[in-house]
Amino acid sequence: MSELSKVDIYSQIDVLRQSLLDLTMRNQLLNFRPRSMTVEVKEGELAEIYDRLVLKKSKRKLLQFIPRGESEGTSQSTDSRYKTTYFNKDEAEESPTLTVRDQPNGRESSSTVDKGIKIGDGKSLSSSTVSDELIGNGSLEVDVQDDISDAGTEISNDFPDANGTLEGLGPEESLLWESPSLDQETLEKNKEIFLSTDLTPSELQRRLFYINQRARSMMEEQGYNILYLAMGFLKWQENNGTPGDREAPLILIPVELERRRVKGSFKLRWTGEDIISNISLQAKLLDYGVELPDFEMPRTPEGVDEYLDQVSESISHEKNWAVREKVYLGFFSFTKFVMYKDLDPDSWPEDMPLEENPLIKTIFDPTEEELGPGFQENQVDVKLSSEDVYHVMDADSSQIAVIEDVKHGRDLVVEGPPGTGKSQTIVNLIAELLARGNTVLFVSEKMAALEVVKGRLDSVGLGEFCLELHSKKSQKKDVLEKLESVLRNPKPVDLSLDDDLSTIEELKSDINEYVTLLHSPYAEIKWTPYQLFGVKEKSLHHFEKNKTKMPRFSMDNSESCTLRQWQRTINKFKELGELYKLVKPVADNPWKSTRPDPILPAEEEEIEALLGKTIETLNDLNLKAETLSKISGVKIPATLEEMEHLIAAVEIISSFPSLERELILNTKWDYDKLQVYNLIKSLEEFKSKAKGLRRFKKEVLDEDISSLLLSFQEQKPKLLKFLSGDFKNAKKRIGKLYQGKPPESDEIILQDLEELIRCQELRLKIRNQDELARSLFGSHWKAEESEAENLQEISEWILKFRKALDEGRITEKILIILDSVEQYEIKQITQEMHQEYDLILQQISQLDSFLHFDQDSALGVSLTRSPLDFLISQISLLKVGLSALQNWSRFSSSRMECLETVGKNLVELVDRDEIEATDIIPCLEGNFADSLLRSLFLEQPSLSRFVGDVHEKKISEFRELDRRIITLNRFRIAQELHQNRPSLSSTASPRSELGVLKSEFSRKRGHMPIRKLLSICGGIIQTIKPCFMMSPLSIAQYLDPYSVKNLRFDYVIFDEASQVKPEDALGALLRARCAVIMGDTRQLPPTSFFDILIDVESDDYDLAVLADMESILHLCKRSFPSKMLRWHYRSRHESLIAVSNQEFYDNHLLIYPSPSQDSEELGLKLVHLPETVYDRGKTATNREEAKAVIKAVFDHYKQYGDEKSLGVGTFNVRQQQAILEELELQLKLNPSMEKYFKSNQEEHFFVKNLETIQGDERDVIMVSVGYGFDSEGNLSHNFGPVNQDGGERRLNVLLTRAREKCLIFSNFRGRDLQLSSNAPFGLRALKEFLEYAEKKTLRQQDRVQTTADDAFEEAIYEFLTEHRYEIHRRVGCAGFRVDLAVVDPGYPGRYLLGIACDGPMYQTSRVARDRDRLRQQILKGLGWQFYSLWSTDWYRNRAEVQKRLLAVIEELLNEERPDKVIPPVEEGEIVSPVEEGEKELSSNVEEIADDKHYDIPPVENTIHDEERETSSPMEETDDMTQLIEEADDISKLIGKPAEISSTAEGLEDIPQEIVEFPPENSEVKKEAKDELSDYMVCEDTGVPVSGEFHSQPVGDIARAAMKVVEMEGPIHYDEVVKRIRAYWGLSRAGRRVQEVMKEAISLGVMDGQIIQKGDFLYFKDAPVVVRRRTGNPPAKMDLISPEEIAAAVRIILESQYATQADELVREVSRLFGAKVTRGPAISRIKEVIYDLIQKGEIEERPDGMVDFVRS
Repeated sequence: MSELSKVDIYSQIDVLRQSLLDLTMRNQLLNFRPRSMTVEVKEGELAEIYDRLVLKKSKRKLLQFIPRGESEGTSQSTDSRYKTTYFNKDEAEESPTLTVRDQPNGRESSSTVDKGIKIGDGKSLSSSTVSDELIGNGSLEVDVQDDISDAGTEISNDFPDANGTLEGLGPEESLLWESPSLDQETLEKNKEIFLSTDLTPSELQRRLFYINQRARSMMEEQGYNILYLAMGFLKWQENNGTPGDREAPLILIPVELERRRVKGSFKLRWTGEDIISNISLQAKLLDYGVELPDFEMPRTPEGVDEYLDQVSESISHEKNWAVREKVYLGFFSFTKFVMYKDLDPDSWPEDMPLEENPLIKTIFDPTEEELGPGFQENQVDVKLSSEDVYHVMDADSSQIAVIEDVKHGRDLVVEGPPGTGKSQTIVNLIAELLARGNTVLFVSEKMAALEVVKGRLDSVGLGEFCLELHSKKSQKKDVLEKLESVLRNPKPVDLSLDDDLSTIEELKSDINEYVTLLHSPYAEIKWTPYQLFGVKEKSLHHFEKNKTKMPRFSMDNSESCTLRQWQRTINKFKELGELYKLVKPVADNPWKSTRPDPILPAEEEEIEALLGKTIETLNDLNLKAETLSKISGVKIPATLEEMEHLIAAVEIISSFPSLERELILNTKWDYDKLQVYNLIKSLEEFKSKAKGLRRFKKEVLDEDISSLLLSFQEQKPKLLKFLSGDFKNAKKRIGKLYQGKPPESDEIILQDLEELIRCQELRLKIRNQDELARSLFGSHWKAEESEAENLQEISEWILKFRKALDEGRITEKILIILDSVEQYEIKQITQEMHQEYDLILQQISQLDSFLHFDQDSALGVSLTRSPLDFLISQISLLKVGLSALQNWSRFSSSRMECLETVGKNLVELVDRDEIEATDIIPCLEGNFADSLLRSLFLEQPSLSRFVGDVHEKKISEFRELDRRIITLNRFRIAQELHQNRPSLSSTASPRSELGVLKSEFSRKRGHMPIRKLLSICGGIIQTIKPCFMMSPLSIAQYLDPYSVKNLRFDYVIFDEASQVKPEDALGALLRARCAVIMGDTRQLPPTSFFDILIDVESDDYDLAVLADMESILHLCKRSFPSKMLRWHYRSRHESLIAVSNQEFYDNHLLIYPSPSQDSEELGLKLVHLPETVYDRGKTATNREEAKAVIKAVFDHYKQYGDEKSLGVGTFNVRQQQAILEELELQLKLNPSMEKYFKSNQEEHFFVKNLETIQGDERDVIMVSVGYGFDSEGNLSHNFGPVNQDGGERRLNVLLTRAREKCLIFSNFRGRDLQLSSNAPFGLRALKEFLEYAEKKTLRQQDRVQTTADDAFEEAIYEFLTEHRYEIHRRVGCAGFRVDLAVVDPGYPGRYLLGIACDGPMYQTSRVARDRDRLRQQILKGLGWQFYSLWSTDWYRNRAEVQKRLLAVIEELLNEERPDKVIPPVEEGEIVSPVEEGEKELSSNVEEIADDKHYDIPPVENTIHDEERETSSPMEETDDMTQLIEEADDISKLIGKPAEISSTAEGLEDIPQEIVEFPPENSEVKKEAKDELSDYMVCEDTGVPVSGEFHSQPVGDIARAAMKVVEMEGPIHYDEVVKRIRAYWGLSRAGRRVQEVMKEAISLGVMDGQIIQKGDFLYFKDAPVVVRRRTGNPPAKMDLISPEEIAAAVRIILESQYATQADELVREVSRLFGAKVTRGPAISRIKEVIYDLIQKGEIEERPDGMVDFVRS
């Protein structure tokens, strides 16, 4: 990072830091001004008040303010316990009966007068009359409280108002601010508990009421107390010339007001927190050179006066400055100043400048590096196993994604919209981080947020590992008790989860596999099985409606059909179905055998003419056939084929006049066909070869060619063949065969001879068939001289003739044509028939070119075989039905296109009229789905084996195991954390971390301040409680920046970060390595509201003027990746979150619907109050609306009692005050209702405004708008902060607090609010809320698009509708919808049953826990009855599943159902997945423990009795004083050995004798240092001793040395020499012995068994262990290896954690057995420590402690 960037970061931090500083005169701590939110104590001595309030604090006898009417007329007494102090001279004049003694530059006090209490007759009772013994009597305490409470039951009119009368108060107001009257006897007996004021009873009561409300609000919302009793004031003046005196409080006692009942009095109680001085004043006066004395909490009453005297002395040199003894109750806050000091760069270690902190650099100097998406929600089951996670509460996938990102070290912003489970995410995140050994700092300004998380951690058994340091959780004694309690808890029993973890992974795999398979695209069409089930079910349902069965047909290659092809198929068959209606029945359609092209009118005329001509020609041909039959006597042909044969026979016979009749009739033609074929083939081959014999002599075939060839072949190979006579003779004979000169080549001669032999064979074969050939061919046969072509023609004709004869198509009589006398006429007729036959074929061909006759139709391939009469009738039908040709043409064209699709086989059903036109598409879809599913089931056996009941059992087992493992994770974490705890029973040096902590445990009083304790023992405390829970203020209070190296956190987690200012968050960020910022940018930003709350009068501010600021959430969102929690758990009705989801979260939330849609018990409602009036311009309230709200509140509690929690929210503070006042009044009128408004209930009633309501939730929320129509009927558009930028965020918070019902009280409706297009977002959102509350319609409805996945659900819907059930589909508003819901006929506003299919909604989550457990758990918590419908089951066992579904519905209908739609929520009933399963989880803990024999880890009790006695002030010291002390430079205790100091600041006052060490024989837990082994000396080297040492073989000496080193290593070289020398009985090692030893050691080193480092010898691969020396050898540090000393250092630090350097040296020395540690030993150990520091293994902390380096 550049220097420029560092400067920029530093300047940004400094700007933020300066914003925390307020040393102006607006600060009440510097310039106190009495106001309506202060109460002055007019009488009383400071020391006495302090004594009664603090030192003698009693939980039953509390101090009480009394109005002036009850303290006037007191008489004087010398034994007075009270003093009266006046502010100035004017006040003194107002009370002339009392005098003021000014003491310039010193203390001012009043004269000592008797301040006894006046009784009825004017007499006074001195306080001395009430003895201390009587005061301490318990019975009196009870009587006092009873008297005071009882006195309040009567209405007294004795008290004047501010003007001296009650005339200014109306009856209601008089009763409202009525103060309980006290009789004189009570005043007399208990005057020491009363604090006198100068206020009227009503004014005192009003002030205390609002002071109490505001103080409690501040504690709840900001986590710190602002109510103090200020004692003693400094009057001072500014030196800048500004006139006038300033007054500033000096001692501030944190107090709280308490009232047990409405008619009772407010009592004052010390909170038990540290009593502090005015640190702001101390800092301010340093500029004037005035240094106020350090303040320690007084342990005696006189201590107050002593401190004030010290202050007086410190200001004695200042003119007109004085200390005044005044007492005021008021609001004071040190928060900003404390955090300002915390961010002082000088307070931090020099090597850790703020601007170089990695987190700070990331936030203030973000890089432009593109960050990846991190862990994805849908990867939960893919990347994580149950063994990998340590969830202790339910977590949905969006929460798990956050947790996994954080676990992997990502800084993260987590957007958590209302009700999305931020606290459960934080709990799981903390658990995961603790399980990984990380340390966590959980930070929130809101005490409620801290307590919610702590409560949940307690509920899962991890609360004991968390240290609360905030609000009232930071008392020293409590902190120490909790730390000690954890250390004394027993060790958890070891767990074995292997079986459960393995089983759940298998179940998860099976469940996910089914979902994945069911929704995985299949085949080329990419449809899922679920879609196919839907398609099939839709088809079946269609046929069931028509009471028919679906026709079946096969589909080939359905797997290769693409979606585009399928769409084309559907379109084509739709068209076919429409045309089918025009041409059916197909079987009776005359054109059924044609496939015509599109026919135009002209073509239709041409077809008509052709049809007529064809009929005419057929008739003529038939007549001529009859004539021929008469002439020749042949049979009349019935078909064109017979006609063709007849014509052909006549023509053939006529063409073979020389063919004998006997040849034609020879039967050998029937069985010698093959012989004829072979004969002709042989003849053809012979003829072919004979053409090549022309070079030979004519008689060559008659020669003995074979013998000649044999002789020639025998002579040819011989070398001297030309000398052989036989060769010459053969050659001569061969030459005579040729016409001319024979070839020269012997090879050619051989080929010629072989050719001649082949011709001889063929001739012989032909001649052998002579007899047969003559019988078949007669005179046409001439042996090898015959013409093969002629014989081929004769054979073909005769065979054809005989075939026709055999088939009966002609008879032997046809041969009479040869003998007929009318042979010429026959030939003439035959020629005419031939012409007409050809004409018919031509005409049919022409028709076919238009009509495309089917091949198997009468006019197709069967044309010539069809009877002539049939042909004539068919063609006549075509002619008659010519008008239908156009439709048929279109149908035929469509049909042909369908034949090209995957559904081509369906066309056969259409052709056969076996399907209705309306059934074509359903039939096509159903068969297509079946075809694909058949293939799919063969490929996926797991799908074919699926059984719904079995699958549900798997899911049920998974749910049980998942919950079980979440429960057992708590044990796993506790077990792992317990292993790291230090042991109380182990010894520890007094100044080590463990020693200091044990010392604090054993003290009875004077405990170390928490800040100092954490600074010294932070490391060990983090080990005991690795999670700190703090507010930004308590971080600055208790975590010393200089100890950040010792007390640093791996992670800081902010909750409600949208309300945290960056400057408030810096302290936490500087102390952590990674940050998790949780909040909601759509909820409240940081505002100046709480700052104004401290300083401004209740009637002087308006929320509309508050300034919004940037939050740490917004700041970090620029630099950190962001994730959003999406599951909404809070609302039991979707209307409670629907508007916010639409307006602020873009419908990204996952909202679960309620089974009750129109219930009066649930949802967002508008209560219209048109008769009420907004008092605009005056009180800015709507009093009548306030009354209506309180009436509704009372009605609520009368109806539900405390079964349903309730809260009220308002749009501004004034309306909040109006409602509080109305509540106060009504409770006084109805005291029996007071029990419902106690603040100690778990979810107590509240009235809050939109600035303070964030983080709260109740079952029912009532919202009072307050604004509206005024008395003149005008509706102003001024709605306070809602109008401002960010106003919509306040509205979002205010209207999303309810779990069950939210009532909006308003005197106007949404439609009354007429807004322009540029109206503020807040107003537009308000209008939307009001309209939705009234009409339940959203401006932008979340429309659900119909998809291909809807077919199955649509079919189920149709099925149930047909059974007369009212069914609603996709019930819900966003994110999640119930697939099908059965409306309860008895309660139309409620659903009887929800049906969950395994379709799109089911598979939207890829995570088994989300899908199969949490969803059902949430819906069940909302009141749903649910039924799971498995599509695979429905497909396989449709009838059975249908029957079962109907039975479930009927069973629910027959059950008795309550009249109320939603029953009251039972105690402990919870609706979030965390809470829904929590009860079951908790109930299973004991069962699990019994089954596994586990001990349940104790849960830390976080519910503290408000009345509990706090520790005595004598036991407390001042933390705040420690806070403002300037950090001194702490000298380094670990430097180079010569520079090491032996003392440490801050520890010298720890009494060492307090540390108790257990006796040696006590049975305690063994630590590592307790288990050390004694040093064992090698007594036998294994080498025999004989002769002189120096004469021994060096190898033997080397073996002996190696044995010594093996047993004692690491060992000093001199010690080895000593062992060997002693083994040989030598008293000393002389020169020769030394030389032998040197050579022997060198030999051992060369052998590799010994390793030498300096003076020390080590045995190869032997571990270095720490051994206790008990005398032989002695514990001399210079004889111990540095490695062994380093190991001892580690043991000490592991055992007692961070330890003071000199104590660490001493403990290491003692570990080796040394009783005294002197200079050389100290130096030796320090050298090792220094070396470990240099290596980075350990470190010296700024406080001088030595500890391991914490990464």
